[in-house]
Amino acid sequence: TAAGPVDEDDGNNILSTIQGFVPNILDILTKLSNGTAITAIGKLPGVTAMTLSDMKKLNNSAIAFADALIANAPADLVPAGMSVKDMVSTAFASTIAIYNNLA
Repeated sequence: TAAGPVDEDDGNNILSTIQGFVPNILDILTKLSNGTAITAIGKLPGVTAMTLSDMKKLNNSAIAFADALIANAPADLVPAGMSVKDMVSTAFASTIAIYNNLA
């Protein structure tokens, strides 16, 4: 649950922290989308469906988290927050599309 709007300093700290781990999220999703990972995952019964299900849940949680942060962010930080949300959402959508085709 959101605690309400945050001030400028807290907003900058939150945004900076999130921007710090976004490259790791993008890297993981890229690795899950490459041929080696797909081949390995595809060889294990049920793992493709489980991976797809987990990615969809993580994507939904990430979007909800981003929306809550953006709703409570200082106005000048909203564009940067939207940019981070869009980057992560796009990466999830690409990876989910690949696994949808495998399932």
